[in-house]
Amino acid sequence: HDMEEDAAMSLDHYYNLIKMSSLVVRLHNDLGTSK
Repeated sequence: HDMEEDAAMSLDHYYNLIKMSSLVVRLHNDLGTSK
């Protein structure tokens, strides 16, 4: 297993987390404004 490969994989994972959390935030904002 390459260290570089590991780094790329964890970066990918990190970006996915960011994408998901920004989606969640947007969802919360949408719910908040529609009340």
